[in-house]
Amino acid sequence: MKDKNMWKYVRLKDAARLMLGKTPPKKNTENFIVNGRNEEGIPWVKIEDMKRRKISCTREYLSRTGAELGKIIPRGAVLLSVNGTIGKAAIAGCELETNQQIMAIVCKEESGILPEYLYYYLLFARKTLQSMAYQTVLERLSTNTLEQILIPVAPVEVQKSWIRQLELVEDYIWKKEDLLSEVNKARSSGWILEINLMRADYTLKKLQETTSRIIETAEKLLRALLEEMFQEADREKYFRYRDQVFQEQQPWERLDTKRRGFVQLQLSDFQKRLYREFYNAGKPSAVHEILKHMKAEYSDYHIQDAVTSVEILFQLGLLSKETFKLYYDRKDPGEENEVKDENGEALVIDIWSCVSSALSTT
Repeated sequence: MKDKNMWKYVRLKDAARLMLGKTPPKKNTENFIVNGRNEEGIPWVKIEDMKRRKISCTREYLSRTGAELGKIIPRGAVLLSVNGTIGKAAIAGCELETNQQIMAIVCKEESGILPEYLYYYLLFARKTLQSMAYQTVLERLSTNTLEQILIPVAPVEVQKSWIRQLELVEDYIWKKEDLLSEVNKARSSGWILEINLMRADYTLKKLQETTSRIIETAEKLLRALLEEMFQEADREKYFRYRDQVFQEQQPWERLDTKRRGFVQLQLSDFQKRLYREFYNAGKPSAVHEILKHMKAEYSDYHIQDAVTSVEILFQLGLLSKETFKLYYDRKDPGEENEVKDENGEALVIDIWSCVSSALSTT
């Protein structure tokens, strides 16, 4: 698209609903379909299932019982790997669920973004997404980071035109990959040697080599098309919003060497994320509010875990305590009004400042 004024930009959090997947307890065998797919099973997507554009079949299926422990992802949602392998994308071909390594992105109708368009933009932006990930045991792309990404949105007719072009190339690649797979099976099966058809083997070898080269060329073409379509929009994005483009801060980079090493090596992923959330808040924040913001990725953590971790950060001089209050939640549907601990007692929540005075000494 040559007219720069035709682009509009929207943050992903405003254009879509993000849903992080979950793994049901595997100790309970009733959560899974033991013998593979059946009519009652719900496809359960893991990264190894993300091989083609649309996913309807998976290696493992959830039972209705297992599916009730997570969230059903609607057909047409864009799936993005955010843990371990960063940036693999696919589209839900039916209602399904995913594990916690995959984020489902459900485009809002009013956003004007077609799911296939977002899928191809994420393929284009994979290296950028990988650079935004932070390292724990595995690389992770946080929900907060993903929400802040600016998506360049083309007019719907342009989106449809691009989707048609890209799907043609992508489908062609997969047809050739299927052919190559069959050729590889034929050459490794041994039947050619058994009947001594060396000429047939030679022909298959040539077909194997030619098909591999065709796939490589087609993949380069797909990448070139993605860059032709999106690169200008991305450059324009950084020109227009260079002061607003989100860069996730790592507050421990400002610490002295000893404390920085301790934070990086000794604190858990959950504790480091808490620290970063307080730091990025830019104002004193309640522990429960920070935890609520993290719930999508840390659904197994309770408020006591957060309070204990914040106490550790306080003892390290990374956060400073301001006051206490008894917290009553807003009267949202389906939520308890009063925050309680595991014993059912009203919980006293600490209010913490996001930046400790210790940082100013470094």
